[in-house]
Amino acid sequence: MLVDAETRRPVDPLPDREASSLAAWLAERPDVEIVCWDRAPFFAEGTTAGAPQAVQVADRWHLWHNLSEAAERAVARHR
Repeated sequence: MLVDAETRRPVDPLPDREASSLAAWLAERPDVEIVCWDRAPFFAEGTTAGAPQAVQVADRWHLWHNLSEAAERAVARHR
């Protein structure tokens, strides 16, 4: 599901989690300036292919989630 990060409303469902599907969707929308994604590899590949002009950023929730997992692993290694 693609969501508008400013309005937090759904924009479009993608048929799958393939880079080619995202790239095709973005190629039809050349006005996209920023793509915020959850760090799944297909998002980076699809965005680069479909909207090379767009700035890619990771969303805040996934950044904090990934940071907390990394901190938990680091603490567990030093117990």
